[in-house]
Amino acid sequence: MCARSAKLIPGLLRQIDGEENINKHLHEEVRKLENRAKALEVEVGQLKDELRKENGRKAWTKRIVAAYVCYNAANW
Repeated sequence: MCARSAKLIPGLLRQIDGEENINKHLHEEVRKLENRAKALEVEVGQLKDELRKENGRKAWTKRIVAAYVCYNAANW
């Protein structure tokens, strides 16, 4: 190996190692963020279900009140 190669190759190898470490770290971060996104999607689904149930209860309450008012108005 020539003198120039002996000087360049170790520096290039260090640079590659550093970039591989950064790449590994970024992959870990991506994995964490993907897991967090999945957890948030599940939470959103649960909240939508709760909201749907609450809206259903409110709708039935409104119907019952309307029927009660109409019944009482008719019997006055």
